[in-house]
Amino acid sequence: MRLPLTADGSIDEPRVKEMIDSAMAHGVNYFDTAYPYHEGNSERVIGHLLREYPRDSYSLATKYP
Repeated sequence: MRLPLTADGSIDEPRVKEMIDSAMAHGVNYFDTAYPYHEGNSERVIGHLLREYPRDSYSLATKYP
């Protein structure tokens, strides 16, 4: 999962939140991430933002190196 970045290269969490909210509103409920994405920060950000939704409302996949 490639996530939008800010000018300093960090994950743009407000934009990612908009993406997740839009996806969920339109029936997309499968999210895929992995440890190496964004130097290990993808899992952290996705996990943090998905906490707003009931755990049984989405599927989350991650891959281990």
